[in-house]
Amino acid sequence: MTDPRGFLCDLVGTLVKSKYMDPFPGAVEVFNELRRKFPVAIITNNSTQTTEELKSKLTLNGFQVKNVPLISPFTVLKEILDKYKSEKIFVIGEEVVKQRIEKMGYRLGEGGIVIVGLDRHLTYETLKKTTNIILNGGKLFGFHNNKLYLVREGEVGPSVGAILAFLEYATDIKAEIFGKPDRRFYTSALKYLNLHTEEVAVVGDDPFTEIQMPAKYGFKTIFLKCGKYKELPQNIKADYVFNDFTGMEKFLAGSERA
Repeated sequence: MTDPRGFLCDLVGTLVKSKYMDPFPGAVEVFNELRRKFPVAIITNNSTQTTEELKSKLTLNGFQVKNVPLISPFTVLKEILDKYKSEKIFVIGEEVVKQRIEKMGYRLGEGGIVIVGLDRHLTYETLKKTTNIILNGGKLFGFHNNKLYLVREGEVGPSVGAILAFLEYATDIKAEIFGKPDRRFYTSALKYLNLHTEEVAVVGDDPFTEIQMPAKYGFKTIFLKCGKYKELPQNIKADYVFNDFTGMEKFLAGSERA
C-alpha cells in the first residue's frame, strides 16, 4: 500500500483534547510540519463554534492554520438549505449556530425544516416542540450523528446523534445527515486538496465517522487511540493505527511536498 499524499485531519480527539482546543502533546509540532510537506485540511463536526473562532483558538495554541481549509457541516448546509428558501427553519443548537444560519439569509421559526446540532442546555419542552413539528411534516436534518463528543480528556458527553435518536424514535422519521460521515461532507473536503480519494487519508479518533465510512468511500484511514475511543471495534479496520498524532511522523521522514 502506498503512503497517503494528503490528509483530512479531525480536530477534537485527534489534534486537540477538547473543545477548548488544548493540544495533545506533540500535536502542534507534527501538524505544522505535516502541513508544510503535504496538502492538509482540518475536518470537524463542531456545531457550536464558527470556523473563524476555531481557527483563532488553534492559532493561539500554536497551530499554523493560515491557508489550511477547515471544513465543517456548514460547508454543506447552504447547499441543502437553498432548496428550501421559502421555509422557516427550527434549530436545536447553540446560539452561535442560529445566528450563523440567519446571517446566511434564512428565516428561523417553527416551520418546515428542523436542523439539529449540539445543544448543551436542551430541555424536554424543546424536544416535545420539535417532535410535533416533524410529525406535522417538518423535514429532519442533523449536523452529524456522532454518539459522543469529547468534553475534556477522560470525559465524554452525549452528542448530536443521541438527540437525533430521540427524535427519530419518537417520530419514525430518519434524519438526513450533512456532516461526517455523509459522503457529501467528504467530497466537499476532498476538493480543497486537489487529490483523488485513494491518495488521501482521513485521520481521526471515531471508528464510525472517520474510519468505517471514509474507508467505504475509498479513502485511506488512520485511527488514533487518544480520543473518545481507545480501540477499534473488531469489525472495523484502519490502514494505520497510532497512539496519538505524533505517530504521523511516519509520513514525514524523507518527504518533500510536491
